[in-house]
Amino acid sequence: MNLKRFSYCLVSHRFDDTPQSSDLVLQISSTGDTKTNGLSYTPFRSNPSTNNPAFKEYYYLTLRKVIVGGKDVKIPYKFLEPGSDGNGGTIVDSGSTFTFMERPVYNLVAQEFVKQLEKNYSRAEDAETQSGLSPCFNISGVKTVTFPELTFKFKGGAKMTQPLQNYFSLVGDAEVVCLTVVSDGGAQDNRSGHHLGELSAAEFLH
Repeated sequence: MNLKRFSYCLVSHRFDDTPQSSDLVLQISSTGDTKTNGLSYTPFRSNPSTNNPAFKEYYYLTLRKVIVGGKDVKIPYKFLEPGSDGNGGTIVDSGSTFTFMERPVYNLVAQEFVKQLEKNYSRAEDAETQSGLSPCFNISGVKTVTFPELTFKFKGGAKMTQPLQNYFSLVGDAEVVCLTVVSDGGAQDNRSGHHLGELSAAEFLH
């Protein structure tokens, strides 16, 4: 189709027809196109591997940083770039519900949430066991719930600051909230890549 820009719409968390807009544009090239003031841009990138044609089917982005509550999570550079064999990197994946991170990156992000939240909320370990999500926190009796922002920063300076409902969800009896970013139980060197799932894109990428 020779299109240079990528756009799609996902239903809101309320499954209604509320119109939404996004200030993040994904595109093939950052040059040669007219840019709109007030929008931030990040280019797509190619997978370095030429041996596996399956890698060409994905929309790759260059993730530079993950920021939790205004603090940069110290992620080794090698976990943000696809390897020479094509494994790793970051893709837009609206076919997956949750955003997925490689285990070493997920551990660092989850630990930062725990560090910032454990001062005000207790861990809900039973909910973690039952739901498979982690970390989870008990918010019963709390009148005003405040959580750190989750921001993805991409090449070109574009930032994707997530609405709270895109990365935390009520679980069970509505007194527990859990992080809806997931990983696998694989080895630390398993380069399965990072997937920006449907929950991260809902009400954000359009």
